[in-house]
Amino acid sequence: MYLIRLIQKNDLWKKRQGESDRRRPNWIDGSTISLDAFVSAVSLGGGISLDRGAALGSSAGEHSLEAISQGIRMRRLRSSEGELRVADCFDVEVRYEEGDVARSVLVITGELQVFEGLCQGTTFGTTLVCGSVGDRFGAGQRGGDLLLIGNAGSEALMDKRSGWSLIHGNVGDRFAGPAPGDLSGMRGGDTIVLGDVGNRACERMRRGSVYIQGRVGEYLAHSWIAGTIYVDGELGRQWCAGMRRGSLLLREPKVSECGASLSMTRSCELSFLPILWKHIRSLVGKTVKELRSPIFSGGSPHDSLCDYRKSCGMAESQEADTTVAMERFIQRLPTSNQVIRCFGDLERNGQGEVLVFGEIADVDLQVGNSRLQVAEES
Repeated sequence: MYLIRLIQKNDLWKKRQGESDRRRPNWIDGSTISLDAFVSAVSLGGGISLDRGAALGSSAGEHSLEAISQGIRMRRLRSSEGELRVADCFDVEVRYEEGDVARSVLVITGELQVFEGLCQGTTFGTTLVCGSVGDRFGAGQRGGDLLLIGNAGSEALMDKRSGWSLIHGNVGDRFAGPAPGDLSGMRGGDTIVLGDVGNRACERMRRGSVYIQGRVGEYLAHSWIAGTIYVDGELGRQWCAGMRRGSLLLREPKVSECGASLSMTRSCELSFLPILWKHIRSLVGKTVKELRSPIFSGGSPHDSLCDYRKSCGMAESQEADTTVAMERFIQRLPTSNQVIRCFGDLERNGQGEVLVFGEIADVDLQVGNSRLQVAEES
């Protein structure tokens, strides 16, 4: 398997001797910066590959690694200021260890807000990004693990089909929505956002699950087709307008005006909830274990690709640690399978459901201009 590290250069936009004015681009197309793009270039580009000798540290293996590293450095990047190379933006390091290529790892660190479409089309391996990114991060994800410690711009995880994603930061508008011209948004996989999410999140979502610990903007899950969304925070107005199916789970009824016509609420007990909580805990537990492993949390130079806490400025703050934030998210998950439940959007003959946790007797769900309360038990 390949271990690839990209560290953004400190003097990235500094004018060098003999150069004309060096201007900071407004955007850089980062769609070719992904584990898939790098490893496919290794497999297909010029016949460069590693044999067992490379894993054993032979001279032939070292030569192959350098050739692969050079191939990554020379990859072209479009930008608002013309063509760049990966080497213009990052220091590149490539290692090889015996193991399945599908378990390869890519680490990217830096202030990456100008990079759009970073990690697009990821299908395998683990990618850790330390630093805030631009628009369309992880668009079209088809598999693998995407871990972002930082904020993301608009259209993050657009057209996601599969895989596991974690974002420890805030996310812009149109999160997990459809690609331009597509009638379906997110179609699979699991995603956790430890932060706030902008407007029109999960539009036309068809499948998969999204868990949000923070505030959500307006028009959440507009024209929702199916899937599961859990929100541990406040909801903006016009949520679930036009929903057909799907399950919206609210830890607390902190909601604004709903965009859907909902049925009368009733208290009930749902047997699938313990299974859902177990699934979330297993995903989070796996990621916590990964981030605390030597490869991501520091160690000997041979074992470690980065120390994510230092890269993200967490070394002095236990409160900001991503693993601590994930554990707190798990601790706040509801433990009861008792909920109040209502259905909608009735105007679309929708069969979606809204589930609210908390003290059932105290629930008072404000929807539009009407106030829905739990029906009295007969």
